[in-house]
Amino acid sequence: MGYGASERLFGKIVFIVPIILMPFALLIFAFSSCNVRKRSDKRECRAGDAKACLELGAYYEAKAPGIIGFLMSYNDDALTYLDYGCKAKNVEACEKMYTVYAHGADQAKNGSVSVTDIADELIGTCAAGGLTLCDDLWEMMDQGDWVEQRAATGFEKACNGGKPMACFKLAIMHQHKLAGLQNIIEQVQPLLEKACVGNVFDSCKAVQTYRDRNAQLDAEAGKGSAARSGSGTEVKSVGSAHAP
Repeated sequence: MGYGASERLFGKIVFIVPIILMPFALLIFAFSSCNVRKRSDKRECRAGDAKACLELGAYYEAKAPGIIGFLMSYNDDALTYLDYGCKAKNVEACEKMYTVYAHGADQAKNGSVSVTDIADELIGTCAAGGLTLCDDLWEMMDQGDWVEQRAATGFEKACNGGKPMACFKLAIMHQHKLAGLQNIIEQVQPLLEKACVGNVFDSCKAVQTYRDRNAQLDAEAGKGSAARSGSGTEVKSVGSAHAP
């Protein structure tokens, strides 16, 4: 008798459990099928179609709120496809990527796109003239010195590669003494000279201030009232690129 009762109980469990789980399975399948329907868009995005990446990013970002969005990691999906768009040199995709990373669900910060990749993409786009991304990069620098170090290295490389905006941004980093920089005349003036040639903001006015200070120090050294080592002279009054 006891054995028969156990069999009946087991049979009920086997019968009831699938009934209970079926709605959840159907729900997951329904949402998963949405991903299947986006398959062609994903292929186009991965192939470098920034428009497809933006559409996917918007699609998944809109679906991210709520428990289903969390369980399906839609915020991370949005971040992933916007990252593809950013890598395709689309500024809008880069901007939206950072918004999803910084202000979306917490899962995006632990997602499949590494934080170093995000930082490097902001640095590259900022160096190329993406001003909104420069603001995002400055915000991201609050996360630690490593972002400042990567930015300084990235701006220097881009400046040497002929990007005047990168020269200007690196000069600002010097002025604010970020990444261990010290706003030394001999280091900052050449950066602003390059930025001036590229007509970047008020870099010509800023570099003139450095030239004047340089000339003043040379004159003082010539009169014997001060001795210059030829390098390492810091400009004391700083705060912005407008007037060192």
